[in-house]
Amino acid sequence: MTVVAPERIVPEPQPETLPRYGEKYDAEVLERVKLGLKLLEDKHGPGWEDKIDMEALDLRHGSRCVIGQVFEDGPTTIGMMWTDLVGYGFASLKESTDERLNEYERLQAAWEDVLTPRVTRGRFIALPDHP
Repeated sequence: MTVVAPERIVPEPQPETLPRYGEKYDAEVLERVKLGLKLLEDKHGPGWEDKIDMEALDLRHGSRCVIGQVFEDGPTTIGMMWTDLVGYGFASLKESTDERLNEYERLQAAWEDVLTPRVTRGRFIALPDHP
């Protein structure tokens, strides 16, 4: 059996390809998430997707959010604080609990839509050997 890694190049997320765009989140949230993707590429480089556990993904909890899963020590690993991550779609600073939870729901939906093709595409695929 031969194991090959599929191509990792994934095009930038487009609203028309995202299942919950418009229903669960808007262009502002998507733009923040795109900035977050760029930050991950810049600070980690290729392979960060391999660290994401989609079943555990929860942006409300530091160790289970995208940054917490990719960087063991969270944002301090890349010289940032949690408050710096708001513009990248990783966190919320809304004052009221209801507003904050609503924003996390929107961010969670966007990250799930954007990450699912990247995470599943980055997995290794076993191919049968040919005689």
